[in-house]
Amino acid sequence: MYNSMLQPMLDKLFNDGVVTIFAYGQTGSGKTYTMMALQNFAISDIFKLAENEYSDLEPQISLSFYEIYSGRILDLLNNKKRLTVLEDGNSKIQVKGLHEVNVETESELKDAIEYAHSVRTTHATQANDTSSRSHAICSINVRDGNGSVLGKFLMVDLAGSERAQDIKSNNRERRAEGAEINKSLLSLKECIRAIDNSKGSKEVHLPFRASKLTMVLRDSFMGTKKNICIGMIACVSPGYSHADHSLNTIRYAERLKEFPSESQYAKLVKDAGEVLPNKISKPKSSAKPKKPPVKKMEKPPTGSAAKQAKRAAWGKPVKSSAEESKRNGRDGSSFENGTDEDNEEDQENLMRTKKGEIEDWKLLKQTLR
Repeated sequence: MYNSMLQPMLDKLFNDGVVTIFAYGQTGSGKTYTMMALQNFAISDIFKLAENEYSDLEPQISLSFYEIYSGRILDLLNNKKRLTVLEDGNSKIQVKGLHEVNVETESELKDAIEYAHSVRTTHATQANDTSSRSHAICSINVRDGNGSVLGKFLMVDLAGSERAQDIKSNNRERRAEGAEINKSLLSLKECIRAIDNSKGSKEVHLPFRASKLTMVLRDSFMGTKKNICIGMIACVSPGYSHADHSLNTIRYAERLKEFPSESQYAKLVKDAGEVLPNKISKPKSSAKPKKPPVKKMEKPPTGSAAKQAKRAAWGKPVKSSAEESKRNGRDGSSFENGTDEDNEEDQENLMRTKKGEIEDWKLLKQTLR
């Protein structure tokens, strides 16, 4: 894992780069153990590069180590002194009062890191007897002979993610710690998501002010693809009961996996430039498309046509147009004749209806008796 991921990034430390490695996973999945092993490998290679390939720069190496516990920043190399995070006039994040130790050899650097790990905040939980309850940030800074910063190496050992249903048996203090841990991890995820959604765009908005964790890691997100390298180690547990945690961990780290590197991004741009011109576009037709014919809605019948329809509904013979015209007086006769005939027919229908109702009442009475 070290040879394939971390070792190729170390050259960035001597070329104005920022290398950040995250270890993410549930409580007890081996994040701290993995980070301590990678730190030992990286320290040896950093000193080799400083003594051989980049010796002309006269590099100087220093260390700062601090933790973020319940929203507070504590210096692990200075008796856990509480620190303050500020943003200067150049929009750069500064950790006020952070102690920085200059080291000359590998052994000095390893001893300082080991001491910082020993004073890190840990508590016993249901999942782990020595659970890390804080985010530990190990910062190895490389400067040239004039004191100018050449690069920064950040190894971030994140506190284990916890679900509410898994910490019900913990006391109130442990539950408050878990809530703060999940809040900061969510803020980090939003920054990673913003990076993933910014493929190909120049201006990106990163919500790094959402938590102390993302504020101190601002340099890891703000910059160009040339001087920023980010890697995430997804630590999972092999047990079947931890399958949900493992799946969430892989989904969390998948965002960074999909983010293209500098060489991959350049290749994507080149391929897009070669493919797009060869696309065959459909010729645009100058003729306007024909609209489908609109069917005219039939108007409801009126006048004599309505009367004819009414006659057909009642089952009566339909009169011809000549008879209807004669009845309406179009041949010079009066309208009174037609009106009288209609009244007689209506009276006959009314009488039939009344007779039918009377017969129905008689039948009903007989039935009740």
